Amino acid sequence: MGLSIDELIDIAQRTRRNVLERLKFKNAGEIVGRGAGGDFTRRIDRVAEEVIVNELKRRGVQVTFLSEELGIMDINGGGDLFVVDPIDGTTNAIRGVPVFSLSIAISSGKTLNDVYMALVLNFVTGDVFYAEKGKGSYLNGLRLKPSNVRSIDEALIELDLNIRGKFLGYLKRITPIISKARHIRFLGSDALAICLVASGASDAFIDLRGILRITDISAGFLIAHEAGAIIYLGKKTPSDIVLSATSRTPIIVASTKELFNEIMSIIS
Repeated sequence: MGLSIDELIDIAQRTRRNVLERLKFKNAGEIVGRGAGGDFTRRIDRVAEEVIVNELKRRGVQVTFLSEELGIMDINGGGDLFVVDPIDGTTNAIRGVPVFSLSIAISSGKTLNDVYMALVLNFVTGDVFYAEKGKGSYLNGLRLKPSNVRSIDEALIELDLNIRGKFLGYLKRITPIISKARHIRFLGSDALAICLVASGASDAFIDLRGILRITDISAGFLIAHEAGAIIYLGKKTPSDIVLSATSRTPIIVASTKELFNEIMSIIS
């Protein structure tokens, strides 16, 4: 049994209600383990994940569940890959910074190119970005389209700057973009940042660290692609990128080809 987009949205909204309620508890940020992707799992991550898993079981949905926290698990006998980041922006969530999201992608195969349904939910606002392959992207039912911004000096650009001293030379590489862009943002939820490019709220998202997990961007990728954004994944194509808890990639998402080309001319 598969899921319709409406059923997927319902699962996401149920997850949102549970997460927002549990964030009121003092132990929401407690470390309860280490995920398959290598990072610590917080209690609130597990809450979100358990809601989704239980909903899939209750509805009889046959999927192979894949997440950074849980790893991989067959549900109701297994099926298409159900790729989840239960909370993208966990640090924001537990610190009270109101920017964190839920990311779900469903794939018929093992690569990013096989993703055919995607959803990113803004936990704070309840806004839902979603897409089905070949059917366009939407925000709360309204069709998405990127902005028409063509140059960096007119652009609002989001950069993932979470480097923690590990990437020597990274800041030097992106400083020309920081100095030239009209506005710079760092939200702390990459799935949401990609969707904001798809919607035209921002003009580009750049993460060249090469450590961004596929579980974080698999849903955003389809949403941005269906909206018509330009997407760069380093030297790989979507067919090269395996959907796993440990797969990582650089990414650039830009609103127009002209803006993308200017970004590439600076960082190359």
